[in-house]
Amino acid sequence: HHHHHHHHHQSNDAPATTTSQTGLLIAALGGLCFGFFSPAFNIAVNDPFHWSGNDGDGDSGGMSVGKANMLFATAFACASICSNTILLKLYCRQEESVVGLYYYYYCYSIEKYARLGAISAGCLCALGNVLQFQGGAIAGFACADLVQAYPLVGTIWDIYAFGEFQKATTQTYMLLGCMYLAYAAGVVMLAKSVAM
Repeated sequence: HHHHHHHHHQSNDAPATTTSQTGLLIAALGGLCFGFFSPAFNIAVNDPFHWSGNDGDGDSGGMSVGKANMLFATAFACASICSNTILLKLYCRQEESVVGLYYYYYCYSIEKYARLGAISAGCLCALGNVLQFQGGAIAGFACADLVQAYPLVGTIWDIYAFGEFQKATTQTYMLLGCMYLAYAAGVVMLAKSVAM
C-alpha cells in the first residue's frame, strides 16, 4: 500500500495562498454547521416555536434529551460514513473502485496506536455530547454550548501539545489574546444573566 504518493500531483502548481484560503473556507463552513448544532438540538428538545403541533398548554411538545441525542447520533453516524466514503473515494481515485478496499487501505494499513486514537476520539466525543446535552437540559443549552469552549481548549492543545504558534507574529498572539478575552466576557455575561 505504498501507492498513494501521486494523488495530489495536479495541486503542486497552485500557489500556497489559494490552498490555505480554501482550507480556511472549508473550516469556516464546518464552524457554521457546528454553530447551528446546539440551537437545533435546543429546538428539538424545548420546542419553543410549537412545531410539534402541541397547543402549548404548559407542556413542552419537544422530545426528551435521550431520544433527541439518539436521533442525533444516528444521523451523525450516517452523515460521517457517507461523507468519509466520498472523501476516501476521491483520495484513492486511481485505485480499485471497491469501497471496501479504501477502508482496508486507510483503516487497517495505519499503525495500531493511530487507530486506537481515532476510536477513543469518537468515544470521547460521544461522552462529551451526552454530558453536554444532559447539562443543557438542566442549565439551559446556551450554557451547555459555552462550556464546550472549543477555541480555548483547541488553541491550548495546539500550543502545548502540537507546538503550533511557536513562530507566530505578535499580531497573531494579540488575536489569540482577544479571543480569550471575548470568551471570558461571554462566560461572565452568561453567569450574570443566569443569576438574574
